[in-house]
This record gives sequence, structure tokens and C-alpha cells, in this order.
Amino acid sequence: MGVFADRDHSSAKPLAMNVAPAQPTMSIVVTNYNYGHFLNLCLASIDAQTQPADQVIVVDDGSTDASLDRLSKSTGFDLISQKNGGQAAAFNSGFEAATGEIVLFLDADDLLKPHAVETIKRLWTPGFSALSFDLDLVDAAGRESGHYPMDVPDRDLKETLLNELMIPFMPTSGNAFCREAIAWAFPLPTARWRICTDALLIRAAIYRAPVRHIKQTLGQYRVHGHNNYFRTGGETVAELQTGLRDASRAGLDLIALCDRSKTSLASVDRSKLLTASIRTRLACDALQHDQAGLSEFLSRALRLYAPVSSFRFFVCLAILRLALPRSRTLRGWIRDRARRPALVQSLFTLLIGEKRAGQLYQRVLHFPLVARFHLAWNLGWVWRGGNGSETRKMAASICAIRVGHFF
Repeated sequence: MGVFADRDHSSAKPLAMNVAPAQPTMSIVVTNYNYGHFLNLCLASIDAQTQPADQVIVVDDGSTDASLDRLSKSTGFDLISQKNGGQAAAFNSGFEAATGEIVLFLDADDLLKPHAVETIKRLWTPGFSALSFDLDLVDAAGRESGHYPMDVPDRDLKETLLNELMIPFMPTSGNAFCREAIAWAFPLPTARWRICTDALLIRAAIYRAPVRHIKQTLGQYRVHGHNNYFRTGGETVAELQTGLRDASRAGLDLIALCDRSKTSLASVDRSKLLTASIRTRLACDALQHDQAGLSEFLSRALRLYAPVSSFRFFVCLAILRLALPRSRTLRGWIRDRARRPALVQSLFTLLIGEKRAGQLYQRVLHFPLVARFHLAWNLGWVWRGGNGSETRKMAASICAIRVGHFF
């Protein structure tokens, strides 16, 4: 069986050998859709590596610009041209063709630093599912404008993933994946992941084994005004909504991928993922209500939970449907501390801390819909609740969510 047959963190230690082990092979998969004006620069950054990659693949996902014309005039890579299917479809095609032990998916508008491949191979350690690294920001003309605004901790994030789903990670071009560790997740679902596929792939990697992050800049992330999605690191409602939506979808897809691939998924992990998925999806809906999307999501969650306890989950859904329309009353409680029931006030303080709760109450005066965000956490708490010590333990688990990070 492979290194990743069981998630034993002791296997993540460097090999103890008298001679240096052979370096792993590496495939770079460039995914492109209408980024023809950036393609030559991207490929040039690959050609300029101090240590060449063992394989370079370019997947053109049905571009309608001059991408294929430019690619036809270049050499040194395997070209896959396919009908437009979105980012996940391009990932699937590239991964299927990749032969390297390490696979790096590179967006066609991004660049690699000259020492990227050499550094990744030199620092590669068996037992990790991926090696992530820092990225610089560049504009359309290639001018640097700082660093990508994401602080990724160098530690195992599996428990954070299971309990919160909202995790910090570098975008597509800032991750080199262990092929063996992520193979179980392929082919990735395509319908829901036409963009932001890295949100699912990095979570699949973290679930399988730890991801190592190094504080070295090995690439450049291009911000050119036409990015499908770019996290600024700020506190905009749009970024929060997108992050919550992607996290909730990824949570359900992780469960479905485990079921499909026969990957072991303990019932407690299934329960944690479902709880976190529902909580984040309700929070997303609090920012921009989407009744049809919410209904579809909850119905899918119900189907995934059925093997554990369909009746209990059906009751949960019924409560959610009854509670959500009453969020106006909840907003009134938040605005007026004197009218706020002691139970609601203590729940909010417990979930996010007294200081952050106070800040959030002030914020609600200017953005009432945020109040429904709190209702999501409360309902998640109630759903996991029980009596006595059991309630306190489950509440403590859910309180690991750091809502303050989102505002």
C-alpha cells in the first residue's frame, strides 16, 4: 500500500538515509482559457527554470481568443485542446496526462520564479500532500505590487478543515501537489467548479495528509482586472460570500468524493463536515439570500447525511426552514441590547467572544443582513446540541470558528 493508505503523521518525517534519495519527478500543468496574451510569458517562465520540470502540459479549455495560434508556434510541452468545461475539467485532463510524482497546476496568467522547480524538488518531503509557497503580485504589465495577501500556517489543518471549513490557502499557482495524495479526488466534479477549483483541491489534499507551507516566494500571481476571482485579503462582503459559498460546496463534495472513492470517512468526520458545510452555507445566504440555491444545497446535504441519520437531519431541515424567516426579529434583538434575550446574548458572546460581539452589534446597524450570519452559527450549535456536558462539548467544538476573522 502507498504512503497515504493511512493518515499517519509519523510518515511525514524526512527519510533517514545515508545517501540523498532521488528527487521526485515533477509535472507542470498549465490551464488556459482565453489568456492567450499571457501564455507566452507563462511558458517563458517555465523554460527559464534553473532545473527543468520533467513534464509540461498545457490544457486549453476551449479558448475563443488567439491562444491556440500562439500555442501552435511554441514547443516543449504536451498540448491538450478540449471543449470548454471549466477549471475543474481542465484540471481533470491535465492530471490524467501528468506522470510526475509532483503536480503543479499553473494558471496561464501566472508566472514561476526561475528557481521554483529546483526549490520544490529540493524541499520536497514524503508524507505531505502538498507544498505551498508564497506568491508576489504583478499587474497586467508585469510590475510587482507586493505579496499575495494570505498568511498560511505551516501546520496540519485537518481538524480546522473538519470543524470550520474556512481555511487559509494559497491560490492554484502557489501549490505543488503530491500526485499519490490527491489521486483519490480525481476526477473532480465539474458542474459546480467551473472556477475556484483550488478551493476543493486544497481541502482534499489537507484531508488526506498535512500540507507544508514555506515562506519562500516561488511564483507571481497576476492581477489584471479580468481574474475570475481574487482574494484581496480585505473584508469585502463579496469576498466573504464567495469564500463561504466555496467552503460549503467543498465540504459536501469532500464527503461525496470519499463515498465515491471508498476512502475511509469516520462517522464523526462526516458529521463535522456536514455541520460545518451547513453553517457556512447559511452564513453565505445571510449575505445574499438565494432561496433556490439554499434549498438545493440543503437537499444535497440531506442525501449525504442519510446513511447516518436521515430522520434527525430531516427534523433539522424543518427547524431551519421555520427559523430563517424570523431573522428580522433576531436583528431587532441584536440592535437593542436592552431587548436582547439573555440566551441569545450569551450565545453570541460564547460563539465569537464578548469584544467581537460588541463590534459586530455596531456593524449590524449599518448592514442588517449580517445578523442572519449569526443565526447560522446558532442553528449549527442547536443542531449539534444535546444535554448537559454533551451540549457543552459540542458547543466548544463549534466555537472553534473564529467569526472575527471574517469581519
